[in-house]
Amino acid sequence: MGNNKKRSRRKPGARNYADYSAEMLDVAANLVRNKFISSYEAEKQFGIPRRTVLNKSKNIHNKQFGRPTELSAEEEAHIADVVKLSAEFGCPFTILDLRILVYNYLVKRGKDLYKGKMPGERWARAFYNVTIFPKGQHKI
Repeated sequence: MGNNKKRSRRKPGARNYADYSAEMLDVAANLVRNKFISSYEAEKQFGIPRRTVLNKSKNIHNKQFGRPTELSAEEEAHIADVVKLSAEFGCPFTILDLRILVYNYLVKRGKDLYKGKMPGERWARAFYNVTIFPKGQHKI
């Protein structure tokens, strides 16, 4: 059968994205916006692409990158609180328990995010690792 664990989709030698911090981008954009330096000078000084600095200074393309989350931040926080309280009570949730909880929550809310199915194992593991136990507190 093989390993069913999905690997990263990024191929070796692919372009590096965002090799700069958000703070440095903000500084560069503010300098360009206030016309202290040009976008070309900002590119050389900060190592950030010129168009990225210009877009940030003009507030263009300022949405969060990547796929939008399926659940709102409030819903994620509510589910994370339920899972944490259950663990503190002495009955920690398994991956399957989390998937069932989210499925039933969405059914009661009238949302059909997963086409009538439970969220996948990959989603549940990512939810645990990012939302419930961030920064390496606990990995599944």
